[in-house]
Amino acid sequence: AGVSPPASPAVPPFPPYYETHYEEQMLDHFNGENVGTFRQRYLVNDTWFGGRSSPILFYCGAEGAGVPSIFEHSGYVLALAKELKALVVFGEMRFFGDSMPFGEDESFRPDPTHLGLLSVEQALADDASLILKMKERYDTPGSPVVALGGSLAGTLAYMLRQKYPHVVSMALASSAPILGYPDLTSPFGWYRVATHTYESQAPGCPAAVRRAFSTLLAAGAPQLSRAYNACTPIRPTQLPRVVGWLVATLTGSLAARAESAYPLARSPVVEACATVAAASGSLSAFAPLVVPHGSCLDVSRLEATGLAVRPGSLAARGRVGGPKTANKARAVAGQLAGVELVTRSMRRCVARPRLVPAGHSSGRGHSRWSIASREERLG
Repeated sequence: AGVSPPASPAVPPFPPYYETHYEEQMLDHFNGENVGTFRQRYLVNDTWFGGRSSPILFYCGAEGAGVPSIFEHSGYVLALAKELKALVVFGEMRFFGDSMPFGEDESFRPDPTHLGLLSVEQALADDASLILKMKERYDTPGSPVVALGGSLAGTLAYMLRQKYPHVVSMALASSAPILGYPDLTSPFGWYRVATHTYESQAPGCPAAVRRAFSTLLAAGAPQLSRAYNACTPIRPTQLPRVVGWLVATLTGSLAARAESAYPLARSPVVEACATVAAASGSLSAFAPLVVPHGSCLDVSRLEATGLAVRPGSLAARGRVGGPKTANKARAVAGQLAGVELVTRSMRRCVARPRLVPAGHSSGRGHSRWSIASREERLG
């Protein structure tokens, strides 16, 4: 009998160019009676770190599947690190990824002592504490710190600099909606930017998209069933919900494409515009963007779960829910509620930023930590 070849080594769960670590953090940085802790995950790359006087690049964690996915599309941070001889640290935001204070299910209990601990103030305090611990660990007390991030992470980087200027020297906020909250700026500002991107990369595309939306809104149930390959015919009573889902899904999908529209040769904006132009004036102009080839629009699934496409979509393959679908569904619902809490908290921070002179403590003593010490919190 032949000898079986050795089994292939298991694929590492993360790329090999960073190390994964965990830091013990306070559950509540602002309540001295709560002495509980949780483990915050963070990633480190010290390949090019030059030592005591070299900078630290700290990427703020944000929403999503976890910090590894953020790392994977932030290669410019490593390019900066190589040029600046910097230490790279990616922090994970509490209540996301592996940084669950009470586990995957219990973390999202809707009460003040669980989900109530998800706020911008707490997340910023986690990051400030982690930065100072990294300085201590690498013996770099004088290293300047640059906070970085894109989108929500960019706004958090800005706020980290604003709230803890004695910890963070500067912030690079990429595509950050710093004032993108109700009553502070137009809710349509981002869509104007996205529309400009579409027009600049595919002239005439915004007009074609508007015509396609007009056709979609005027469609009847039988026509929509055929154009979007409904698994079962759409009933007239279902039409408003289905159209609403399609409009919301398409609006979000088209706008998101404008976030990664460079380089032009690989722009998803150009691809989407080509798809719409190929069926210009037809009700099915958007269909390939929503219902992949070989899939169908499952209206009954939409009414039950809000996920409408099977079997070719991420939702149908179970990747939205994960292997523990029921538990993950509760976690996703909790995270959506958490994002709403974060949004409210960010609005407070933007409207009333707390400024602390660089080189000073919080003004309540000389704690070596950027956040209030336990005694200060008790006081």
